[in-house]
Amino acid sequence: MNHQNFRVLVIEDDPQLLGIIESLLADEGYLVEAAESGERAIEVCRDQRFDLIVADIRMPGIDGLDTLE
Repeated sequence: MNHQNFRVLVIEDDPQLLGIIESLLADEGYLVEAAESGERAIEVCRDQRFDLIVADIRMPGIDGLDTLE
């Protein structure tokens, strides 16, 4: 399946897990943007649109659910 135009935002505060998820999705051909916090994800979403957002629910600061709102 060709995912080259499918944009995914991954929000995860654990840098190691963020890197793993980002690499796995990129290896499958997705266009991946990574954000290490809810605050950063909100900044990224101001300039870009995504087809899918994968968010950690429990994060310091703005949690995943509040980020999605």
